[in-house]
Parts: sequence; C-alpha cells; structure tokens
Amino acid sequence: MAINATYLKVFSIVIALFITVFAFAQEVSLHAHNDYLKKKPLFDALEQNIYSIEIDVFPSDRGVVVAHTGNSLSQKPLLEELYILPLKKVLDAGNIKSQVSLVFDIKNGGDKTCTEIMKLLNTHLAKHRFQLRILFTGGYGKEFRKNFMQWNIVFDYNLENYLKTGEIPDYSGRFSNSYSTFKSYYKSIPKDSLQKRFALANMMGLETRVWAAGNNEKTWDFLVKLGFNILNVDDYKKARNFLNKINSKN
Repeated sequence: MAINATYLKVFSIVIALFITVFAFAQEVSLHAHNDYLKKKPLFDALEQNIYSIEIDVFPSDRGVVVAHTGNSLSQKPLLEELYILPLKKVLDAGNIKSQVSLVFDIKNGGDKTCTEIMKLLNTHLAKHRFQLRILFTGGYGKEFRKNFMQWNIVFDYNLENYLKTGEIPDYSGRFSNSYSTFKSYYKSIPKDSLQKRFALANMMGLETRVWAAGNNEKTWDFLVKLGFNILNVDDYKKARNFLNKINSKN
C-alpha cells in the first residue's frame, strides 16, 4: 500500500514536470480567420505559412457554398472551386510540406453538410489525406465521422469547459471561445490550474484559441503568455511578423 502511494506521488511529480517543460516549449501557430474574405483565399494564408484555414459553409441546391450568412447563396462561390481544387493543385505539386488544417464552420445542415464536404474531399484529395487535418466547428452531430474513418477528422469544443474541468471529449482537436467570453471567466480559474490545462492541451496536440480578440500585438502577447498555442488572426502579415519577433527572442 505504501509502495502504491509512493508510486502515485512520484508519477504525479513526473507529469507535473513534463507539463511545465511543455508550457515553456510551446510552439504558437496561426489560424486564418474568415480566410474566404481575402483577396486571394487560401493563397494569402499559405504565403505567410499559415496552415489552419477557416471556411464558413452552407448547403445549397448548387452544392456546398462558402459564405458567412445564408443570404444570396446562389451568388456565393462553391467550396470545390474556391478551396478544394486550388488546394489539390498545390498539394499535387508538392509545394506544401506542413500539415494543413481545413476548419469548416458548419452554418447549416449539420451532419448532412459535413457528409457532402467529406465526399468532395474524398473525390479530389484522398491521396493527400495524410497531410490534411479536417476540423469541424458549428452545427454537427458527429455521426457522419464513422463513414470516413480513413480521414483525420476532429472537432472544436468549448474552451471554458475544458479549462474548468479538464474534460477532453472524444475526437477533440481544438478548444475555443470568443475573447470576451474567455475574459469573463479566466481569472476565476486558479493560475496553476490554468497553466497546467493549457500545457496539457499543447502536449497532446490539442489547439487552444479565442476568436474576436482583434489584431494587435499587445493582445497576442497576452494570449501567448497565458498559454494559447494558436492565434486567430485576420492580418496575416502582421501576425507572422509578431511570431517571428517572439521566436527570435527564444
């Protein structure tokens, strides 16, 4: 009995040390927020070495379209034309060596929309699936996933729940909140617990982020120091310059 207790105590200390090391060694990356609004969707992000691309989608009679709202869907670009075929061309040419995360914000249609997206990916990008990470956020039920088990499919979950409970749901890939929501509760979490939860997520390859935090370096610096490992950005060049400055100090 004493041996077990000693073992558990040592094990807890080792885990705490590992988490501390990962907290200081975390690598911060960038997420291209509402990328489809850029002059050159996909390519503006890739030019700044941003490999997490956010795409808002709706189902329509024409297929899956890229749009922020449900207005005038008949005039919105098709997902296949705006992202999937251009990405196929880049991957076929071998011009990207990093893993690419396609982040689909499901605005309507739930699992049906997710299924249609996966069918498009299967048709055009199946041979590149090991280089792709498919992350779904918004309205979905996850049942569609069982039909596409050969793909790396993960989901976005509530950051507040993770930071307060440590719970990691099945197929987690990212934990998110709005910046205003995060600011309303983060001080209520003990600092030690907060740091450990961020570090554990980083160690397990789970992303932590907030959206609607603006595009200023002071806020980015605050988030990085807290432990966030991915910054939600609109100004790609400014964000890349910010990370370059941070990395040059380390």
